[in-house]
Amino acid sequence: MGPVAEQAGPGFAASPAAGAVGGAETLTFLFTDIEGSTALLGRVGEDVYAQVLASHQAIIRSGLAGHGGREVDTQGDGFFAVFPSPRACVAAALEIQRALEAHNEPQLPTRQDIERRRLAV
Repeated sequence: MGPVAEQAGPGFAASPAAGAVGGAETLTFLFTDIEGSTALLGRVGEDVYAQVLASHQAIIRSGLAGHGGREVDTQGDGFFAVFPSPRACVAAALEIQRALEAHNEPQLPTRQDIERRRLAV
């Protein structure tokens, strides 16, 4: 088991890689980011930004948990997560995108205050 799988925690089972040699496993990574988060912080202030960040993190964590993903690391508004399969990772990414799009941030003047939330599989 490699360092990322070890960080994923006990009981995390990766998918066997197709045609793998020597029992290698396939892990799939997800990275997230709020584009323009520093500018957003400057526009809305620390208190409002903290509320936006908390709801963003809750949505991300819910999507991870719902599809067997594990949070490896966070930096500011970004997440690094690992999944046991590509299918689980893509399903989580789609669920997270839909939940973020549907979520209304009542403390922000307009929906355009958050320009984009990026997810990379």
